[in-house]
Amino acid sequence: MIEYEVTSSIEDITETYQGLENIVQWFRSQFYHEHMMKLYFEQTRKLPISVADDLDAFAVPDESEVPITEYPTWMREYSLGFIRNNRLVMEGRCVMPIKNPDKRVIGFIGWDPFTTPKYLDSNNAGYKAGATTFMGMENIREYYTSD
Repeated sequence: MIEYEVTSSIEDITETYQGLENIVQWFRSQFYHEHMMKLYFEQTRKLPISVADDLDAFAVPDESEVPITEYPTWMREYSLGFIRNNRLVMEGRCVMPIKNPDKRVIGFIGWDPFTTPKYLDSNNAGYKAGATTFMGMENIREYYTSD
């Protein structure tokens, strides 16, 4: 029988949630955010920009536009799977956070209609958020308690 040692604690999980939320907030605060969201949502998908806001979606530019060295030290050192081998995993993509029913970010789905794969799932804490959850899961309690 194989035994596994559980090494994470509530503090680690809370820190992870906060780190993932910090990534969302950092990208959404960048000067290019609104312009890139208009390109992804209004021009490419023909959706109002309010959809991007409702999803907390954000854009990750190509490294040629923003070099990896310009990202905050905390993101490069404690990247939570967003930066691997000094490279942005979701580079050039529109990214939608995946949230749990407690409305906490647990991972990301990156979309780029011009590359393969079109959708890229983050791999955080040993699981793929998009494969184990679904978009809008943070609203599930509201759906089941409303008439």
